[in-house]
Amino acid sequence: MKKWMTAAVCMTAAVMLLTGCSNTQKADDSSGETIDAMAEPDLDDLNIELGNYKGIQVTVPAIADITDADVETQLQSMVDNGTEVIEVTDRAVADGDLVNIDYQGYLDGTAISEEKETDYNVLIGSGVFFNGAEQELVGVMPGQTKEVNITFPEGYPNESLAGKDAVYEVTVNYIQEEGSAELTDEYVQSITDGECQTVDEYKTMLKEDMQAGIDAQKELLAQQAVWDQLIADTVVENYPEDLLKAKEEAYKQNDQEGAELEGISFEDYVEQNLNMTLDEYNQEVSVQVGNAAKKQVIAEAIAREEGLTIDTLSDDDWQEAARWYGYDNIDQLKENYTEQEVKNDLTIQRVTDLLMETAVVEESAEEQQ
Repeated sequence: MKKWMTAAVCMTAAVMLLTGCSNTQKADDSSGETIDAMAEPDLDDLNIELGNYKGIQVTVPAIADITDADVETQLQSMVDNGTEVIEVTDRAVADGDLVNIDYQGYLDGTAISEEKETDYNVLIGSGVFFNGAEQELVGVMPGQTKEVNITFPEGYPNESLAGKDAVYEVTVNYIQEEGSAELTDEYVQSITDGECQTVDEYKTMLKEDMQAGIDAQKELLAQQAVWDQLIADTVVENYPEDLLKAKEEAYKQNDQEGAELEGISFEDYVEQNLNMTLDEYNQEVSVQVGNAAKKQVIAEAIAREEGLTIDTLSDDDWQEAARWYGYDNIDQLKENYTEQEVKNDLTIQRVTDLLMETAVVEESAEEQQ
């Protein structure tokens, strides 16, 4: 079951494309030479004056915790927009019905072992049975059994049955109809695959899930504020301009591909999908990519200062990264990310954890909308 979560969606999230790509991105520098946009400059070539990264004080907009009223609203919305399968047993099968059946096939009175199914759903009129033989179930009441005659086609995969006549004994269990959902224990059991047995259990779980989403949003908001402050307080000089421009071009690639898919100009795409002029977009990309590049070198500098530098990824590092990226195993991760990309992202994550250990985060009186 999917967890309910509130999340802020903003342009800065796209900067992650520069640190999490299945293919290394390339771009041309000012001289026309291809440059690896995923590359990072050598710290020794830069002039970095770190700001105070311990005890950073920030104020973030308050985000209200989940209330019982929020849960009720969410539940009502789910029920209003949900449907429930009703098992109908008080009328005969009609054309177009979705019917749950059991069947056993017989050839010359002998049961065919591979032609047996229970709890099987068939749509009357779909032709799923040979030559539309499921139509013979029209008029049959649930609980009744009917013999249905079929002829296996000449090209049937089981050559021993191809072209032969057979009889299917079909029992109609019930007719499935779709009805409006009702908040009952049975409905809760169906949508949670039995994880919750009662409405009250589901309300408790839903509130926990919703609050987990709010807590995650609060954490991200605090981390972003701390990094924004640190980036503003840190001087980074001598960053290669060509590499920065290459990162900007790599950042724009997805939007450029989007424009091509829609068959419109890049300028129109930016205006229609991002609600910006092209000049505003270029300026925003420059700021966001510049901050992302600065963040990476700041993280590397702090990691060096604090002994957190990752020289070689251990098995534990790969496992940590796989969990962080949401992969089931390391092999899947390695197919989509290079070792350097994983090092970069793990470094930022570990430095972020370090920053938050001493950060002082206060919430403003005004809640975030």
